[in-house]
Amino acid sequence: MKIKNLISAILLGFMILAISSCSQNETSDLPEETRGNEAMILNQAQWENGKYELVQIEDRTSKEWLEVNGSLSVAPRDRHILSSHYDAFVEDLRVQNGDAVQKGDILFYMEGPEIVELQGSFYEARALYQSLKLDYDRTKALLKDSIKSAKSFETVKAKYEAASVQYQSLKYVLDHLGVEPSSEGEPKLLSRVAFRAPVSGVVGEIEINSGFPLAAHEPIMVIHNLREPLLDLKVFESDIPKIQMGQKVLFHLANEKGAEYPARIVRLSPNIIPSEGYTHLYAELSTDSLPSHLSYGAYVEGRILYSEERVMSLPLTAVAELDGSYFVLEVEKANGGYSLTPRQVNVGRSNEDFIEILGPSQYFRGHNFINKGVFQLLEE
Repeated sequence: MKIKNLISAILLGFMILAISSCSQNETSDLPEETRGNEAMILNQAQWENGKYELVQIEDRTSKEWLEVNGSLSVAPRDRHILSSHYDAFVEDLRVQNGDAVQKGDILFYMEGPEIVELQGSFYEARALYQSLKLDYDRTKALLKDSIKSAKSFETVKAKYEAASVQYQSLKYVLDHLGVEPSSEGEPKLLSRVAFRAPVSGVVGEIEINSGFPLAAHEPIMVIHNLREPLLDLKVFESDIPKIQMGQKVLFHLANEKGAEYPARIVRLSPNIIPSEGYTHLYAELSTDSLPSHLSYGAYVEGRILYSEERVMSLPLTAVAELDGSYFVLEVEKANGGYSLTPRQVNVGRSNEDFIEILGPSQYFRGHNFINKGVFQLLEE
């Protein structure tokens, strides 16, 4: 009898050891991050009152944006610096910074003795030209009839051609000034002339006011032709590797954050400003979608799309951070309710709606997770 009891005790001991070993092996097969996490139960009423939903990990497009700022600009060919070729005084200034003008619009009037002298020189040159032209035509006819010598004709011809050059050059000057010379009767001298816009665009950088003395060739103002506007954006040196030609840019005016407009990067300056640590990049705007109220120099904020790829993700509300680790609650239906098991996961990039799930890989497909309230449920 004692022997039977001893054998029974030994067999029972082996069975206990076997069961213990199997239990340990099953535990070791679980992902390390799930060990020791106890499931919690929500009944149907709790699930409905919490307005919970089931979500799964899905493929979504992850976009990464680089935040930038700058201003609306134009290419150098569309930036016209205006100046006068003559000394004069400004009269009746008609524009202000930011005004839109059309080619031929009057910007201001110029008045001064040099303008009157130019008109006087023109009329003198015209009178001499007309007189010498008559002499030239007469001498040419006499030469044909062998009444005048070739030498006499060449002398008249030289004087006529010199007078013609002088007359044509002064006529060009008056045309440039916008002066229409009187054709008949006594010449009419104008004391002031209009200074007109040579191109259409937006006025800026005005350096004058009424009564201002103009010096020849000194800058007066700038007209920016916005037919092909550019974004002049600042990008820090550390972000330059993210920039490529043709990248998409979305920008908005500082006071209109709800509306974004598209642009495309076309040029990156090679010059880095040492004191600031940034350089300039330029983006070409789509003129078809531009608002009509954009003006040169307007401050803009934008973002550059520099990365776009498909990733596994969950709604941001389905993931909670606890002590530097990230958790989700896996859901299984049980006994008319829901069993919630905490699972630690590795995460990547995120935006305002979704967060990338990097692993463990066994959760990528087919598993259900609760869509919100993870942090509160884990703290209960």
